[in-house]
Amino acid sequence: MKRSTFSVRTCGATILALVVFAAGSSAASAAPPPDGTDLAQMALAASDLPAGAKVRRQGYVKDSDFVAAYLREFKSGVRIGRSRVDLLESDVVLAQSAQEATDYYAGIAAVFKTKKGRALLAKQLVADLPKDVPKGAFKVTFGKVTSLRVGDDSLVAPMTFNFLGIVRLPFFLAFARTDKVIVSLDIGGFVNGKIAPSDVARLARAVASHVQIGLVPANSSPPTINGTAQSGATLAVASGQWTKTPSTYAYRWLRCDASGANCQPIENAATSTYVVTDADVASTLRAEVTAANGPATSQPLQSAQTQVVTPAGTGPPPPPGTTAQVQRVMVCPASDVSVTTGGPTICNKDWSTRSIAAGGRVYCTVEVTNGTGVNVSLAFVSGTTTVYQGSPFAVTGPDWVQWIWHEPFTSGSYACTVTLNGSLAAQLPFAIGT
Repeated sequence: MKRSTFSVRTCGATILALVVFAAGSSAASAAPPPDGTDLAQMALAASDLPAGAKVRRQGYVKDSDFVAAYLREFKSGVRIGRSRVDLLESDVVLAQSAQEATDYYAGIAAVFKTKKGRALLAKQLVADLPKDVPKGAFKVTFGKVTSLRVGDDSLVAPMTFNFLGIVRLPFFLAFARTDKVIVSLDIGGFVNGKIAPSDVARLARAVASHVQIGLVPANSSPPTINGTAQSGATLAVASGQWTKTPSTYAYRWLRCDASGANCQPIENAATSTYVVTDADVASTLRAEVTAANGPATSQPLQSAQTQVVTPAGTGPPPPPGTTAQVQRVMVCPASDVSVTTGGPTICNKDWSTRSIAAGGRVYCTVEVTNGTGVNVSLAFVSGTTTVYQGSPFAVTGPDWVQWIWHEPFTSGSYACTVTLNGSLAAQLPFAIGT
């Protein structure tokens, strides 16, 4: 992904070792990746380190092997737990595909996990030393290469750079891959110092958490429901638009009250389509969509509610833009009504989810939108019996509020029904004295 430079200062000489894992990357700035994946938020952050840690340099860097790369380097002398390090870098790259990242990680693993690979790397390191370094003065030894158990693939490779058997420089390289993202941590210690493996593992877990969060799909256009909200009809949900290229979607259908609130999951309704049943009549429906791209899963996101579900055979409510649509239905006792002089009577809040006292006056109000000239009519019903039928009124403007009232009500179950041009468009159940 880049060239990492290690420096040992002793006897007035500086020994540089270049570890090359891929084509060297330029330090010139480059734009973030086109799919919206923010590699900057995936790299190790100052907040992951004890107070006082400062970033030396950071930014997107050009890398011909990958879509984009981001490097963050911390100033020398950073303290991490029990360790004090001289070099700390976090490098994050985005591959074209998960398979490309997998293949690339396999090449890294082949170097560090095999005896032959480690020997070739050590030989390369010695070969890259300046010509004036005495032959045999520099040696590279490897500790046990183990898995970090973060991401889809990961490893940590401890190394020690020895000069004349006197100066020892501890170094750790950690790699983790999650989906299309590959992360490396370069951690170099001070001369003859120590780095605790537990500190390396902790930093790797912190970066892995950043990657996981950074890969979560984000919604840019919510799900939508297509179809007629009528018993027997089939509804279909479009998943909407998401970033981070989701590969799968999970669905759940919800039954809500007439205003689209108090939603509850519908049993065995977990596909992108749903056949409306009689149990949905007088309710509204929502679809819930969850997006996943393999390593990360979004939070569930709900669609807007449907129109109030009508019984089979009643005909669908008039389509928006040409005829009226039921926007809101509410019932309430007389004590919770607002009356505007020369204007509408409106329930302050919907009482359909609470009991209304028996014997008093009850109001039902409805708001309709779109469709000047359409007739709207309200009625109170109990089962199949009409308790009170209001007179039809023609909508005289783009938005219209209509209301009726009736008294007295005896204890029992009722509903306020709304018809548009003679077709049932909404039905809001409520209870009296129960």
